[in-house]
Amino acid sequence: MDAIAQLALTQKAQSVFGGDNTFLSFPLTPLQYTQDDLSFVQNFNVSRLKEFSLLVNLIPAGQAWQPVEAHYLWDVYGDVLGGHDTELAQSTRTAQEEAQYQRVVQFLSVAGADGWPEQSPAVKAYNQFRDQWFVLQEHYNSAKMTGETTTDLALKEHWIRIEEPRLRQQLRDLENRWLNEGFKQEVEQSQEIRSRLGAKNPHRTWGEWNSKFDPNINALTDVDGVEFYPSSFSPMNALASGSWQTFNLTRDEVDAMVKTAPAELRSRLAADLQTSDIESISLEFSSAAIVRTWLDSDLFKARFWRFMDRSRQLSNGNTPPAGQCPAYVSAVVFARNITVKRRVQPPAPATPTTPVVIRPRRPSPDIFIDPTDFPKGKRYWDRPSVMMKIVASPVTSLDLAYPILAQTAQPNLASGNLSQSLKVNSLNAAQLRPIRTIEPTDLPLKQPLQPVDRNPGISQAAASKAFSRLQQEAVMRPTLPQASKVSQEPSQTKTTSTAADQIYILAFICKPVPLSPNPDPALQW
Repeated sequence: MDAIAQLALTQKAQSVFGGDNTFLSFPLTPLQYTQDDLSFVQNFNVSRLKEFSLLVNLIPAGQAWQPVEAHYLWDVYGDVLGGHDTELAQSTRTAQEEAQYQRVVQFLSVAGADGWPEQSPAVKAYNQFRDQWFVLQEHYNSAKMTGETTTDLALKEHWIRIEEPRLRQQLRDLENRWLNEGFKQEVEQSQEIRSRLGAKNPHRTWGEWNSKFDPNINALTDVDGVEFYPSSFSPMNALASGSWQTFNLTRDEVDAMVKTAPAELRSRLAADLQTSDIESISLEFSSAAIVRTWLDSDLFKARFWRFMDRSRQLSNGNTPPAGQCPAYVSAVVFARNITVKRRVQPPAPATPTTPVVIRPRRPSPDIFIDPTDFPKGKRYWDRPSVMMKIVASPVTSLDLAYPILAQTAQPNLASGNLSQSLKVNSLNAAQLRPIRTIEPTDLPLKQPLQPVDRNPGISQAAASKAFSRLQQEAVMRPTLPQASKVSQEPSQTKTTSTAADQIYILAFICKPVPLSPNPDPALQW
C-alpha cells in the first residue's frame, strides 16, 4: 500500500479509537500472529504469555511504535515502589475514614481461593458494560466519519436522518442499562473514595501496592533469567468470531483524511507528491484492554509521594508528555482480513507511429529451462545458443504502517438497491448484554490447569496461578451482530487481501501519564 493509504488509515484509526486521554501508536514493523498465538491464557502457553507481556509493557514514545530500547513499565513501577529515591507524606486516616475505606475496598474486590484479591461481581458487571460501551462508541465514530465525508448525497442524508440518531439512541440506552444494571455510579464513586482515602494513609496504601507487585508472588522468570510480569487482554474472547467489527474507509474518506492529516506527517510520507487510485480499504477489528494484575495506575496520579531528587520526573504532564514513563499501553487494536481495492486504469490508446521496415532474420527459439532438470553447478544459461525465458508471478504487498503480504483477490462487493446499500453498520444494542462471569471451567483449555511449557526456569504452580488471575480479571464480550459494508466502488477494481488466518496489531492505545510525581504541598513531608 502506498503512503496515501497508510496516512488515511492511521488518521481514521486515530479518530475511531483515540480519545481525549489517549493516543494511538502504530507499529512500523509487522506484528503478525495467529489466533492460537494470542490464545495464550486459554492455552496456558507461558512462552506466548512472555512475548505478549514484553511487548505491551514497552514504554511508548509517540505515534510511531518503535521503542529503541528494552525499557519496561514494570521497571519504572518497581523502581518507584522500591523506595530507594521515594519519599512518602505523613498522614493517617481517622477511624471513620478507615471504616469507609474498608467498605469500598470490600465492595470493589473479594478474596479468591488462594487469597489473592479478585474483582467483585459488581466490578465485573461494570467492566462488561464498559467494554460494550467502547464497542458501540467505536462503531459510532467509524460510521460518523464515513457519513460525514461521503460525497454521495443519499448516504449523507441517510447518516444524518437515520443512522446517526439510531446509533446515538443505542448509546443512550446502553448508558442507562450501565447505570441500572452495571453499578456504574456505585463502582466509580467507590473507586474515587478508595483513591482519596488511600492518600490519607500513604504508607498503608504503598504497602498494598507493593504486595501486589511482589516478584515472589506475581512475577515469572524463564530459564534464561528473564523476569516478567504477566499481562493479558480483556475481553477474553476478543478474537472469537462474534467479537469483530467491520472498519471501512471509502475513497472519499481517503481524500478527506489526507487533507486533514498533519502537514509534518504528510511531508514525511511524501503524500502530497502522490495520487491515489484507492477505492476502499476495509478490515475487521477488535479492541481489548490490557490486563495487569500487578499494577495500580493510581500510583501515577497519587500526590502523597515524591522523588528525593526533585529534578526527576516520570512524566512532565505536557502534550505530548516526556520523562521516564510518559505513557503506557492501556489497550490494543487487533485487525484481520485487511482488504484494499484500487481502480483498474484502462490501457492507454496506441499512438500511431511511422512504419519501420525490419529486415527478416532467423528467429531464435524460446526455450523454457527448468533448473531442476540439470545437475547443480553447471551454468546452462551461459550458452549463447539458448535463451532462457523466466516466468515470474507478481507479489503484491500491503503496507498498512507495516508490510503485509497480500493474498488471493476477493470478489467485488455486490451492489443492491438503495435501501440495502444504505444499511451502514447498524448494531442492535439489545444484543449487547452482559453475560455471566467467567469461570475457569468455561474456557477451552488444551491442557487444563497445566502450562504447556516444560520450562524448568518457571514453576508450573506459579504459572498456573498467574493464568488464573488473568482469567479472573478478564470479561467476556457478547456476540456482536455482523454489519454490512459501505460500497462506492466501480465495477473495475483490483483487490488485495491479507491471509485469512493472520491477525495483526493495528495500533496500541496509549494512556499518557499525568504530571508525576506531583506532590501536594499541603501534606506533611
